[in-house]
Amino acid sequence: MRVVLDTNVFISAIFWRGSPHDILKFAEEDKITLVSSREILEELFGVLQRDKFQPYLQQTQTNLPELIEHISSIVEVFSPLKKVSIIEEDPSDNKFLDCALSSGASFIISGDHHLLDLKEFQDILIVAPSQFLKRFR
Repeated sequence: MRVVLDTNVFISAIFWRGSPHDILKFAEEDKITLVSSREILEELFGVLQRDKFQPYLQQTQTNLPELIEHISSIVEVFSPLKKVSIIEEDPSDNKFLDCALSSGASFIISGDHHLLDLKEFQDILIVAPSQFLKRFR
């Protein structure tokens, strides 16, 4: 099963326990396949470089290059076949739809209301992390 994680879910999965972290563990155990695009990963890696996340990086006893290498090793990267313009309020969120379409993902997992309000896009379910776990388990 292919799954796209929104940036905020990825950040939560890396630094805190809970549903996002459980989803990341499923990917590390090859129970699900995380898919992404270069654009999504660039956003994620840019956010991880922000000063406010440095204390959390230190708590995980890793550094940014190691974390980027680990994430890159568990994610399949797809190039969007086409770009959609569905979310007008925050056009940057469309990259998650693009990735899901191009990769054949079954789910987009997000905490962003722009995405969650859609609920579904071309047979791709858009759910919060806890909703995904209820369906997956």
